[in-house]
Formats: sequence, C-alpha cells, structure tokens
Amino acid sequence: MAKDPFTEQTSSVVVIFDGDCPACQFAAKSWNKSDDNKQLSFESCRTADGRQILGGESLDQIYVIDQDTVYSGVAALKEIYRRLPRRRYMLGILRLAAALRLADPLYVWFAKHRMGLGRWMRPEESLANRRIRED
Repeated sequence: MAKDPFTEQTSSVVVIFDGDCPACQFAAKSWNKSDDNKQLSFESCRTADGRQILGGESLDQIYVIDQDTVYSGVAALKEIYRRLPRRRYMLGILRLAAALRLADPLYVWFAKHRMGLGRWMRPEESLANRRIRED
C-alpha cells in the first residue's frame, strides 16, 4: 500500500489554516508549490490533528507553529513568506502595510470575510480532513 503524502509531516514548521475556506485552500496550495525546500507542513484546523495542535485557540486566523513559538495573523504570514525565497518580496509589502498601520486591520477584515471572498475560487475538493502535500 502506497504512503499517503497527506499523512507525512516533513517539517517542524506547521501552518494551520481553515481547510473549509476556499481562499485559505488556495493560499496554502500556492505556498506549498513555492516551498522548494519543503520547510512548511500544512494542516487544516478542521482536522482532529489541527484542533489538537491549536489546543483550543481560535480558528479565526492562520497560525504558524515553529518549535515552541506560535505566530498568528500577520505575524504568521511574515513567517511563511520569510521561508519562501520566491515569495520573499511579500515581506516588504507586509512591512510597508504594518508601517502604515494597515496590515492588522486588513488581515482582520479579510479573515472575517474569507469564506465569502473565497467562493469564486471553487476548490476542486474539500481539504477539511486532509493535510496539504503535493501528489
């Protein structure tokens, strides 16, 4: 029986996202494709593993867990982009937005409306019960 690539964790850095949200699925797939060095693992907050990792934390934002450090919201996005050389330009955009005091309010607004904004993306399948890994 072949190993399911969605069951293996290959990185100690875990990105926890909303697996039911089309926009979140799109972002996680995009980040995974850009992760040439496979530094990130992805886990839906809707899975038993995701809920266990979060330990009761709110499911209203993205989380990055790096060893004993937990990042959420904009800080989590910065950690993701810091690890993706082809997407590192996004760090400059996030820093500019933070300097203008726009990053956090924009992230909170997007997180609140993510389900509606992501509807046009039409995911191929629900990832709510799976980890994201390339086939």
